[in-house]
Amino acid sequence: MPDTVYPDELKDVYDIQETIGSGGFAKVKLATHRLTNEKVAIKMMTKEALAHDLPRVYTEIATMKELCHQNICQLYEVVETEAEIFMILEVLVYDNKEVQF
Repeated sequence: MPDTVYPDELKDVYDIQETIGSGGFAKVKLATHRLTNEKVAIKMMTKEALAHDLPRVYTEIATMKELCHQNICQLYEVVETEAEIFMILEVLVYDNKEVQF
């Protein structure tokens, strides 16, 4: 994924930090909410890389919006630009060695 230009909706609300995960279609950054200091995970996906998988991602987002379970990370928010999708997710465990989202 090329260098990401974060939309103001993210930059204004979150202090975006290090990469905590990556895969074929996404990169995940650790971030801290500027007002609450809550840690979150921001899953970033480029629409170009997703190509024909884009409908599957929209289905994943719709499903996660409906879920509320202690063993599934909560989807807080989705920010979408013309080129990218950003999913703001609950961080279930955080210490300096391990992050789960």
